[in-house]
Amino acid sequence: MSWGDRKQIDRELTDIVRSREPHRESGECELAKQRRMASKRFYSVARGSRRFVQGWVKERAKDKRVLDYGCGNGANAILAAQNGASAVGIDISPVSIKNCREDATAASVQQRTSFLVMDAESLTFDNDYFDIICASGVLHHLDIGNAYSELARVLKTDGELICVEPLAYNPVIQLYRKLTPHLRTPWEMGHILRKKDLDLAMRYFHKVEMRFFHLATLTAIPFCRLRGFGIVLTILEKVDALLLRLPMVRWFAWQVVLVLSQPVKNSKPAPPGASNNKQMLKRLFDISLSSLGLLILSPLFIFVAVLIKWRSKGSAFYKCERVGRDGKLFKMYKFRTMYGDADKTHGRHSCADNDCRITQVGKFLRKYKLNELPQLVNVLKGDMSFVGPRPEVKYYTEMFTEQEKAILSVRPGITDWASIWNSDEGKVLAEASVNGEDPEKYYAENIRPHKIKLQLDYVENGSFWVDIRILFETLKVLLNHTKRP
Repeated sequence: MSWGDRKQIDRELTDIVRSREPHRESGECELAKQRRMASKRFYSVARGSRRFVQGWVKERAKDKRVLDYGCGNGANAILAAQNGASAVGIDISPVSIKNCREDATAASVQQRTSFLVMDAESLTFDNDYFDIICASGVLHHLDIGNAYSELARVLKTDGELICVEPLAYNPVIQLYRKLTPHLRTPWEMGHILRKKDLDLAMRYFHKVEMRFFHLATLTAIPFCRLRGFGIVLTILEKVDALLLRLPMVRWFAWQVVLVLSQPVKNSKPAPPGASNNKQMLKRLFDISLSSLGLLILSPLFIFVAVLIKWRSKGSAFYKCERVGRDGKLFKMYKFRTMYGDADKTHGRHSCADNDCRITQVGKFLRKYKLNELPQLVNVLKGDMSFVGPRPEVKYYTEMFTEQEKAILSVRPGITDWASIWNSDEGKVLAEASVNGEDPEKYYAENIRPHKIKLQLDYVENGSFWVDIRILFETLKVLLNHTKRP
């Protein structure tokens, strides 16, 4: 389907469905009636996501410039205006814009709102124009790469964007969509959001937050007209609050709410499927190699764990908090190389080879990087990748500039260019300590700046073949370590 045809079909269907004119052809009236009835049934259970978005807008709207993107009948723009914002709504449908103006006048906020017919993939606003953007159920009507690119362009650097979108993984909802093709356009049906579309957001926004809504609550749809429906819905919302915490289960929800911030400026739309294919290949590689590694190295894991327990008190493994992709905290696993109470006796964020907290076994493990092997578990879980910027403690990521925050847009890794360049970090810090310098200060002033430069270069230019090259270079470094006395 061509660019022009897709948008023309979408405009015509939207005009029919949203028209409030009483005199229309019978076919158009029936289509509008069916669409409204279907929407009413489904959206009767959407209270949770609706309240979340409304609360989010109310909390942030005062004295802000707000864009209601693909505004429909302008509910978000009107709500923002009622809470002190200056709001603009745009939609491809002239009928929708007419409805918006009528509803804004009825709500007495016509002085604080304006509504324009506009192509959502080619906005006419200046760069960095809006503080807040709301997009409810619109992204799956668009070329999502173009949409993300335009949204990132017009959103201020410190602005926020909230999106509500349907997901494509629930088989019951997908079956209903296939049985009712007349209620939506072919493009819409084929572009309900999947994980790849959510992952693509990371190309355009450094921070991506997701909340999932409506799984158990869907079972209440047949009872939406019965007395006591509200009580049943409240109970099922509490069930959803538990169910949708489960990583695999949450993807079967009906809707996802995205909160996007820290837009990447001057980003170009990604070639169709390019980002998705790259991420899928990388993840498949990580899962395959980490599974194989854990299987082959399991005897070594057991031996090292027993050795650590035998030579010093405490667990064989050490869990340390690190900052992962999108700023999310996770527990990174290592073999323990220090005495059990090391964290309590010192508050350092970097460690030299001559640190008194390191055990004898720990020195051997650190020399040959064997203490990092348990991170294969992190790779298998998806917290980390084999190749990517080494994860930092929160103390250092809080120092990131806006440009440096791009490092958090990718999965951290076991190795990267910075790890290869700085493979002897412990030795370097030990020498600094011997020379009377503070290792932590030396790291911050002499190592960290170049490390960040290399990490940013990887974020900008990384690819699957770059990853393979980094792995080979890392292997060469490790082999050189084994040859040293």
